[in-house]
This record gives sequence, structure tokens and C-alpha cells, in this order.
Amino acid sequence: MAAILISGHYPSIQEQDIPRNPTIKIYLNKAINTSSVKKNNIIVTDYLYNPVAGTVGWDYINAGTPSGIPTILTFTPDSYLDPETTYTVTLPDYPDSVMAVDGSYIQQTYSYRFYTGTATTTNSTPTIIERWEMDLAAAVARQDYAEAARLQALINGTASGTIELPDTATVPSGLILLETYPVHQQSNIPFSELPFFKLSFNDTMPASGIDYNAYINVITKNVLE
Repeated sequence: MAAILISGHYPSIQEQDIPRNPTIKIYLNKAINTSSVKKNNIIVTDYLYNPVAGTVGWDYINAGTPSGIPTILTFTPDSYLDPETTYTVTLPDYPDSVMAVDGSYIQQTYSYRFYTGTATTTNSTPTIIERWEMDLAAAVARQDYAEAARLQALINGTASGTIELPDTATVPSGLILLETYPVHQQSNIPFSELPFFKLSFNDTMPASGIDYNAYINVITKNVLE
């Protein structure tokens, strides 16, 4: 079983002028078992190694859509962070790691730093391009150059994507894919919609008594053109 990987985060590595009331977001490559989320999944400390009090939670990629999946681990400080201060974010490995729905964990402790801005710095929410740029910085930092190339292609607008279903022999009899979004060979998809996808089938769960989740978890790939 593959370990959980960190695909990006906000703030990014060594990022400066971060608002004093940020929601720290850790983007993971697997869906989170939300019942496993606990306060030690994210540890934030100041430059004197004093822990920051806050709440650990989760957020959804594509929230509010049919493909909404809890893949973002969050940390919200209980009060404003100190201005112009270095903070360290640590994601511990097992047994304090968050758990994915498949039972896997982060298997190597991961830490990085960011710096808060002045007392007047206001909060801001990163755009999708800014999030890709943050993910790109994280990929380069961990020397995952294949992922870095993919993200750079997304930022440059020179990437295409594929959606793959499991082997048809494993799909329950009678389950038919009716439509998809994006549709086959669709082009010029706005950046704001690029992470979204939707699959519509001719049956729904769980009327037949079969858990289709095991069959319709698609594989998405972004490839360079």
C-alpha cells in the first residue's frame, strides 16, 4: 500500500509576508479518513519552538461538486500569529500522521517554514494558479521533478489530461458510463474548471447492494503535450 504523499501546501516553502490569520492547507494525494483527523496531524511552532494553539481539520478539493473529495488537511490558529516571525509547519509520520481512506499514512516526517508579514498584512486566498505555483515549489523541494514538470505545464497551459476507468472486466454487470465532464477531446477548458471532473452512470449507489466506489474511482493523469 503506497504512503500518503504531500502534493503541495499553503503557505509555500520559505514564503514571506504571510497574513497573521492564515488557514494552513496541506494538499494530499489521497482522500482523508476524516474520522482519523486529530490535533497532532499538523504541528505549528514559532522560532522558539513554542507550539501554536489551533484546530486541525480538513477541506475538499472541488468542494460543492460531485467530485468533492476530502484531500486537504488544514490548520487554523486560535489567534493571530506574531508579525514578522518565522513559523515551522510539521507533518509527523505514523502514528501521528493523518490516515487515508485506504489505511495508509505519511511515512516520513515533513517540515517547512514560512514568515509572517507586518501587523497590517491582510488575509488572502490563493488562486488556482498560485496554488499550482505552491505545489510546484513543494515538488522541487522534494526533488520530484516529474511532478514539477507536470505542474509547470499546467501553469504554462501546455498540458492535457486523461481519465481512465478500471478494467471493464471488474465493473459490475450493467453499469454503464453515460456522460463525462469534460467530454471526450474537449479543449480550451478554463483554468478555474480544470481540476473538476464528473462521471454519470446508469445506476446509483446503493440500490443494487453493491458499493460502486470500488469500481468508479477513476485514475486521472495530466500529460505534457
